[in-house]
Amino acid sequence: MSGDASPRFVRRRLAAPESLAGDFVADRKDARALLATAGPTGPGGPRAGRLGAAAFTTTSAGTADALPEIVADGRGVLVTTGQQPGLFAGPLYVLYKALTAVAEARRWSAETGGPALACFWVAGDDHDWEEVAAARLVDREGQVRTFTLEPPPERAGRPVGPSPLPPEVDEAAASFAAAAGASEFSEAVFAPLRAAYRAGTSFTGAFERVLAELLAGVDIAILDGGSSEVHGAAAPLLRRALERAADCDAAFRAGTEAVRRAGYEPRLRPPDGGTHVFWDGPAGRVHLVRTPDGISAGPDGDPLPVAAWVERLEQDPGRFSAGAALRPVLESWLLPVGATVLGPGEIAYWAQLPQLFAVLEVPLPAIVPRASWTVVERKVDRWLDRVEASPEELAAGTDGIEARIVASHRPERLEAAIREARSCVGRSFTEVEAAAQDELPGIRSAIGKARKHGFDAIGELEATMDARVREIMDVRIDQARRAAAHLYPGGRPQERIASPFGYLALYGPAFLAALRRAHGLE
Repeated sequence: MSGDASPRFVRRRLAAPESLAGDFVADRKDARALLATAGPTGPGGPRAGRLGAAAFTTTSAGTADALPEIVADGRGVLVTTGQQPGLFAGPLYVLYKALTAVAEARRWSAETGGPALACFWVAGDDHDWEEVAAARLVDREGQVRTFTLEPPPERAGRPVGPSPLPPEVDEAAASFAAAAGASEFSEAVFAPLRAAYRAGTSFTGAFERVLAELLAGVDIAILDGGSSEVHGAAAPLLRRALERAADCDAAFRAGTEAVRRAGYEPRLRPPDGGTHVFWDGPAGRVHLVRTPDGISAGPDGDPLPVAAWVERLEQDPGRFSAGAALRPVLESWLLPVGATVLGPGEIAYWAQLPQLFAVLEVPLPAIVPRASWTVVERKVDRWLDRVEASPEELAAGTDGIEARIVASHRPERLEAAIREARSCVGRSFTEVEAAAQDELPGIRSAIGKARKHGFDAIGELEATMDARVREIMDVRIDQARRAAAHLYPGGRPQERIASPFGYLALYGPAFLAALRRAHGLE
């Protein structure tokens, strides 16, 4: 396949109607009110960040030039997004998030005349290994291939980001590349991935290296949210969260109740007595919990005074991290965030956070829904043409399309004859019932059964006709199913399942170029 070939990208709806995220995207008043912001720069306009430019990885000369001006001098804003460090760079939507942030930074800069830059936060403090240590690739036949890693025993329950990749990753990377299928691009595509995902490399280090390769030349900075620089700079806000734990809890509960009053189900559950701060202790990463006697590591730990936990935090900040609700607040406290790019689940739980931002005196950034796409390969486009369907129609499966194919290819004369037969049965039995009513009303039940048998027989005949049409149209129906397997693998949106590497193996650099064009970046 020539490197000039590329698939097309079809916009898809980010979230279901009547969901919080769906209503937010549709600009419905109740959903928008939950995430009302103080403006793209927050109170006081642009501000300097609390991290130096050296803490970031840059992907272009323009990024390296702009970063110090924004984060150190406070003369611009960042448009942030982020994700946990997924195995083999995660699914397609990771790239969609990053490129949406780049496009939004460009829009911001064009409209205000001030510097703006995209930033990708790698959330390496997450300890849910199962969530991030699986990669899925849709192979050439539309089959979902899943590759997983088990956590090293000593890292179970620990933050994933700094965890060293186990020896099995080398074989997994080779199998992942083989599943994509050989092509003229295979070596160029998979050699950097195999070089990054090597045994002993940290999970975040491998993810960050591959993400930087995929985004090379694009103006975006990458920040390891689990780095020592971030942990050290975050300590004052985490201290404030511990010292004001009751206020933070009340604020988060108020935000959660606001979501319920608006008619939505909250995404995050308020932790019972939780502080929104985690500690990486002897038993793993655990929630710090308020008790009448202070704060304990988990609900069963021995409580210590708040001052004792603050002392631990100041001595060893690398063992403390923000929970799901506090992490967005921390990001905007550390960085001059003007806007943040979120997926549907994130929009839903951010709706619970404005009061938490307020109680910790951190400006709430503007919310930008990420772009959502369906990648349509050329062969899939041909199948869609033959079954006269759009990618959106396949979201609900193929039953409706299969029924339409069968209905449109029934023999017209036979279908009309069966329709007439049904009508005749109905008329005939109406006459029989009328006659029986006058002369022998006791057989009405028998007449009803006979009528049912007649209609059942016609129904069986119709089903037999449809089964035969289905056999004749088997190739067309198979094309609909194969298209669905590529566009909605496993019945789920492609962007949440499929790795970009399957498309890179097919299309090479043309895939990334087409993706950038879809986001308005070329």
